[in-house]
Amino acid sequence: MDYYFWTEPPFYFGIGLIIYALLKLREKSKYIPTEALCLKVTRTSFYGSVGPNRMGTYRYIFAGQEYIIQEKSDLNPKRLKKGGVYTLYVNPDNPRVFITEFQGKNYYYFIALGLLSIFLPLQRYFSY
Repeated sequence: MDYYFWTEPPFYFGIGLIIYALLKLREKSKYIPTEALCLKVTRTSFYGSVGPNRMGTYRYIFAGQEYIIQEKSDLNPKRLKKGGVYTLYVNPDNPRVFITEFQGKNYYYFIALGLLSIFLPLQRYFSY
């Protein structure tokens, strides 16, 4: 029986995840790192989540203008603290859009998961 690893769904999932992460990292590289003060931490929890997630409200100055914005992603680690200073990567074209340093690190995990998803079908292919 012939086995073709490219017919397996994890193979395509892995490729898609790697492409997504690389595009996000490329986008992040165009953003400008800016120091921001965390004014407020909001805890959220979703059905089925392991524990409470946190969203921060940040204040930062970009191009001479002050911004106070709550982030849209709630996947921050528990170490997010009110009054802490964090690095945000701010979009120079739209300073109201930013990526937190925590989100930027997650893209590397996506690449690792994508590689694992690709190599699982490959391992099965070579075991025949």
